[in-house]
Amino acid sequence: MDAFNYRDGFNSGAGECVSLSVLYAAAMFVVLEIPLDDIFLIATPLHSQNYINSPKGVLTNNRRIITKNKWFNGTPLSMKARRALENENITIVASNTGYIHTYYPEATIDKKQYENFQKNLSSFLKEPLNKKILGSFLRGQEKIHECIQYRHTAHGKECYIELEKIFRYEEDLPYFFTHDTRNHLLDEIDSEEFHMSQIPDRIILNDLENYIADRDIDLGDEKEIKSLQSIFAQDCMKSYRLVKALVEFCITEPKYPDRKRFSGSKENIINLSNDMSRESIVERLEKLSAENKQAELAFYAFRDMRFIEPEVYLTAAVERNPVSAEVLKDKTRQDLIKELKAYKDESIYSSPYRLAQPDEVVNFKTGDGFEKAVTAANVIVNNNAADKVSIEINAKSAVLNVDGKVYEFKTGKDIGIRSWQIKPGFVSNKIRRKI
Repeated sequence: MDAFNYRDGFNSGAGECVSLSVLYAAAMFVVLEIPLDDIFLIATPLHSQNYINSPKGVLTNNRRIITKNKWFNGTPLSMKARRALENENITIVASNTGYIHTYYPEATIDKKQYENFQKNLSSFLKEPLNKKILGSFLRGQEKIHECIQYRHTAHGKECYIELEKIFRYEEDLPYFFTHDTRNHLLDEIDSEEFHMSQIPDRIILNDLENYIADRDIDLGDEKEIKSLQSIFAQDCMKSYRLVKALVEFCITEPKYPDRKRFSGSKENIINLSNDMSRESIVERLEKLSAENKQAELAFYAFRDMRFIEPEVYLTAAVERNPVSAEVLKDKTRQDLIKELKAYKDESIYSSPYRLAQPDEVVNFKTGDGFEKAVTAANVIVNNNAADKVSIEINAKSAVLNVDGKVYEFKTGKDIGIRSWQIKPGFVSNKIRRKI
């Protein structure tokens, strides 16, 4: 994620939801010492986040940690955080015991652990309707603020104020209308903002709050829903739509993957404790990788060439890096090599054993010589599959051979003396394991 320092306009690291969710999960385990059993990675088609099992539960969502109070506070940030679980199907849930995935018929995650996760997440996303929740809901419903007013008593006299004015003041003050600080907020509002008589054609929020406070409303009861609709009835709003949105605000029903077969295999469990050192964790995962698919794939995701077959990395380079191939497709071969050599001679990965992919080289305009050679190979074979392309790497250089023409790049990567023939769909060498 620090690679964004190489991009114009970035002064620090950056990342998208996938990288941030993994970073959060690691921080929860390493820094906060939360056991792996309580950390769940969740992906929807457009978003990745985590759920942490704790007394009340916590969601990590991009750069925010969402507690249950934040989930239900109706602020713009929280409303954005809610969108994925409200509107998208969950495609995958992963934990230390395995995963459940929409695409795969068999789930490797421990069934009891997954059921516990479902129970806790569903509870986290549900809150009974009360005065505070009503106010938080209204905070996020700007279109109906103009339909509501609040009755306030100041200096012994009743006065009225538009709801939108209250929330506008809330933005600039350390008080919340929906918290115990409501009176402090109202005291800060300029007296000229209040009306001495009721504002026409607006519902009085106090009456709504009193109605809710006097009842233990069952949001699954049709009679109570219709009763709510009647008290929200106003010409400037569609009460049935509003109450439907209120119910959905109070209760988010996660769209979990369809029922799967649970393998029940105990081999999938990754037993890592919070007191283990980095070195012991790597050693433990290396031992597990022979029998545990998640542990094995962790090294492929990390692209540590000490533990994986480089043929897999190279195959991904020419099959799954369309950005670099598209950006550089109109370059002549000489101009392609010239441009890549003009990039900084520095990999985004400081380790001599880790390799960037071609799209990373082009996005950040920097790369080790071997990474540049692979990037050139990707562009060339995707432009013309008939070209004969090979790469040889030794202790000091990576040599790209295209139809007998040789281009040499300096390299500091340490993956041994090897050579490969490269073409779309297949990277030839003695070994290519299917994963």
